[in-house]
Amino acid sequence: MHVAVIEETPVLGGLIANGLCNTDLLSPGGSSGIFEEFRLRSQKYYQTNFANDPAMKSIPMAQLGFRYEPHVADRIFKEMFAEIPSIQVFYKRYATKVLKSGGRVTGVVTRDTNDQNEMTFRAAVTIDATHEGDLLPLAGAKFRLGREPRSLEEPHAGQIYMTHDGEIFGSGEGDNKLQAFALLATVKDYGPKGAKPVPAPPGYDPKNYAPEPTADTFWLRGGALPNHNTN
Repeated sequence: MHVAVIEETPVLGGLIANGLCNTDLLSPGGSSGIFEEFRLRSQKYYQTNFANDPAMKSIPMAQLGFRYEPHVADRIFKEMFAEIPSIQVFYKRYATKVLKSGGRVTGVVTRDTNDQNEMTFRAAVTIDATHEGDLLPLAGAKFRLGREPRSLEEPHAGQIYMTHDGEIFGSGEGDNKLQAFALLATVKDYGPKGAKPVPAPPGYDPKNYAPEPTADTFWLRGGALPNHNTN
């Protein structure tokens, strides 16, 4: 196959390389496929370059390659892509139009994020692998938003909650809601003699970014990463 990957950012890897430095896997045994190849490369990189790092010495998931810096994840994915000659990546582009022949999608028209120049891609198979799924309405395809209600076939669907002990509760009703976006930041500790403090921008109010109480919106404490970083 010959594959054209259209990527709106200069970074490969999607969520993995854009801030999600710590996987949701509860057990290393859950890793497989392409991600497992990524994990092994991450593990090798940090064992080679940061063997004495505090995170590498004390955190098993870091030792196994499950915790990583975003720029390292981006580099690993680009190395993986570079090893497959039939894949070509077009960075800083996004789809603006879907090409069709009858009821079949035959490609997309894209636009450059900087100079707005257009480029057309024609393909036997077109896959929307983005978060937003904008190709559905652009193609005129039928779709629905939200989650389906709980049923015998889908016992974990609908509005439900789960405790840390695995107890499931909730109405199980469906809805038309979308998952909220989250902001994931990677912060580096330079030590007491490290980087200078960043002055607050004009009009900065921390309450606009961390509502009180923070428990209402604060859902991830992240964790220590190699190279003195924290997610």
